[in-house]
Amino acid sequence: MNRPTPPPTPHRPTRIALWGAAAVVAGGIAAIVWLSRGEAGLPGAMDATSGSAPAPAVARGTASEPPTSAPSPAPAPPAAPKEWSQVPVAARISDLGPPLARDVYDGLQRARAALEPCFVADERDAAARPRVPEEEDAWGAAIVTLQLEGRPGELVVVNAPLQSLGTSSMLLVDCCERVLRGFRMPAPKAVPGKRYQLQYQLTQ
Repeated sequence: MNRPTPPPTPHRPTRIALWGAAAVVAGGIAAIVWLSRGEAGLPGAMDATSGSAPAPAVARGTASEPPTSAPSPAPAPPAAPKEWSQVPVAARISDLGPPLARDVYDGLQRARAALEPCFVADERDAAARPRVPEEEDAWGAAIVTLQLEGRPGELVVVNAPLQSLGTSSMLLVDCCERVLRGFRMPAPKAVPGKRYQLQYQLTQ
């Protein structure tokens, strides 16, 4: 009776080749797994579950933006004008200061021309009837106080109350006060709302 012939035993070089191929495949799989894990840990890697890129990383040490400064407060409204009793009285035009002195001087030249009819009427009245001085030991012409108030680009004579009558008549003083009240003087440097007082003598 014949015995079955056993399968041929593989040669040693064939085994070595098979083991080498298996080692290469295993090494490739390990490399793929390692690379996929490394990419998942990078800051810019895509999220595998959501499919969207994560927010970019904020660089360390970056200075934050300075806080926005609050708007500056609105300027305070101009102070209310002082009472006339609190306003100093200037004895001379120069006492008003260089910004106003020239403008007031020019304005008073125009005011004097506007007062001329008052002086003419006073002379006619004095010629028609002799006068007795209303004050004993009086001397000099009457003095009024010009109460000036600043407006945009001008000074306005608010009033001109009598300070001293002197040798003048009340007829002349009353007439001059009516003309002076509301008289306007161009003054570009006048401060709106500010008040001034100036002595003014009613001389012809």
